[in-house]
Amino acid sequence: MMNTTYTIRGPGRVCSVSGRELALGEMVCSAIVAIDGRLERLDFAEASWTTPPTDSIAWWKSPLIVADETRKTGWNDGLLMECFTALQDSEDPARRRFRYVLALLLMRRRKLKFEDARRSGAGEILSLRGAGQLFEVVDPGLSDDEVQAVQDEVFRVLDGN
Repeated sequence: MMNTTYTIRGPGRVCSVSGRELALGEMVCSAIVAIDGRLERLDFAEASWTTPPTDSIAWWKSPLIVADETRKTGWNDGLLMECFTALQDSEDPARRRFRYVLALLLMRRRKLKFEDARRSGAGEILSLRGAGQLFEVVDPGLSDDEVQAVQDEVFRVLDGN
């Protein structure tokens, strides 16, 4: 069984630059960054944000909300697509699993369309079309439970975006 545990935390309450506690409702800039072979989420007070950190995979701006606050989740398809595209050349197995699940989500949201599948030395490769491009995605052979675990992590990481 493949390990699908990730170390990415959900939205933070402290600015990664100043260490200041972030207030509810405050606009916060967030980024998913590759650090020592792991994907991590960093949050910044808007005033502390200058440019995306080095090795950022995606970044966005949103208000800080309470995790259990009742609201409709409005997934940002552009952010999902940015993450998907940024992980395109990664050889890291965890990132490949993350990208595969992003591809499934984007197909469900009709942002990517399945075109073909073929076998190669790397396993089954899916050809998907979206945003005027053809993408190839290696199927990591995840079980249903593993797909669900990675999907839960994608939702937790991108919560509120």
